[in-house]
Amino acid sequence: MLPLAVGMRVVLADHLDRSEDKLLLRGSAGRVHSWVWEENDLRPTCVYVKFDGATWQLDGAPEPGLYPVHPVRKVWKLDAKRKKPVLKIARTQLPLAPAYATTAHGSQGKTLPAALVDFNVDKRTDVTFGTVAASRVRSREDVLILRPFERWLYTRGAPEGPALLLKQLRGEEVDWEAFREAKAPSAACEKCKDVKTLDCFSDRQWERVRANRSAICLACGPSKGGQKTLKRKLPSGLTRLDCRGCKFRKLEDAFPRAQLQQDDSEAKRRCLKCLKKVGILECSVCESTKQISEFSSAMATMPWAAVCADCAADVRRQPKWGRAGWFTCRTCDLFFPGAGAADQRCLNCASRGSWAKGKSTCRKCGGAWSEPRGQGSDKRQRLCPKCRPKASRAKRS
Repeated sequence: MLPLAVGMRVVLADHLDRSEDKLLLRGSAGRVHSWVWEENDLRPTCVYVKFDGATWQLDGAPEPGLYPVHPVRKVWKLDAKRKKPVLKIARTQLPLAPAYATTAHGSQGKTLPAALVDFNVDKRTDVTFGTVAASRVRSREDVLILRPFERWLYTRGAPEGPALLLKQLRGEEVDWEAFREAKAPSAACEKCKDVKTLDCFSDRQWERVRANRSAICLACGPSKGGQKTLKRKLPSGLTRLDCRGCKFRKLEDAFPRAQLQQDDSEAKRRCLKCLKKVGILECSVCESTKQISEFSSAMATMPWAAVCADCAADVRRQPKWGRAGWFTCRTCDLFFPGAGAADQRCLNCASRGSWAKGKSTCRKCGGAWSEPRGQGSDKRQRLCPKCRPKASRAKRS
């Protein structure tokens, strides 16, 4: 039941009077003036509300803008989508709500004396929310920001939907496949051959996709504890970046890590789909232009350092002392010219983490931990100290 108090700010929860002189529609604001409440009744018979700025006056009313609001009974079916719905629900309530907070949508077209605005909203909220909420007052001195907020929420650019609709109406060609890829990057599973979205792959397998290597989806992968996980929950607030190839704003996971780590990435980066459309590459060693099939699949993600299969095979046949000027990536086992990074990893693999000596990531809880290992110690531990006892007990049972 709505708590009542004389002078309480309220808004109408439904249309009350559509006449031209009154226009008491949903969202109209006023204050509780008084009410009629019969003894032993559960609710008031009538609540009188004085509406803001009203000049009309009802017959018998003591002052202008005073209007009676009566309880309303509403009925709906909980199973309305069935052919024969039977679960009926009925509720009786005053069509009033406290007017001490509102949404940006509900405040459109209103001028408020002051506002306390919360800009820390869900990432799915339209970016125009901030403009609508902050412009309800006449001066910047009349608005206060409730709490800090992330800048990226309001620097995501114009919404893509209206821009694509205008292109379609103008008769321009729209790459809908690229648009769907921007919303949810996808890849084909090596086993089932089905094209699935990012959330259908484990984080480790999707890293293989980003490096243009084959990957296995969660449905085809090994089960954990006898249970199959078909999808994983993606973290909130995923970063979006502009692709310089297809011009779409895509999730960061749609780009190879090498594209994000290259020099002047802001101006050069391209998503994996755009890179895979290239049919030829130039070998950085023999400087020959060859079909992309003559390169390792991962070379498409870093065309400036691509090494063809023939040059890589020539280096592999040489003894280690004859491989001066080359390094082998310790993760993907591919050859690259140059001294390489200090940890001997390519751009696709080196940017996955710090790879700091003595630091590890627990394969069970995912937490970071460090533990010094002396010379001649046991094999490297894959679980953090907290998870090891649990794993030992599970094995014994």
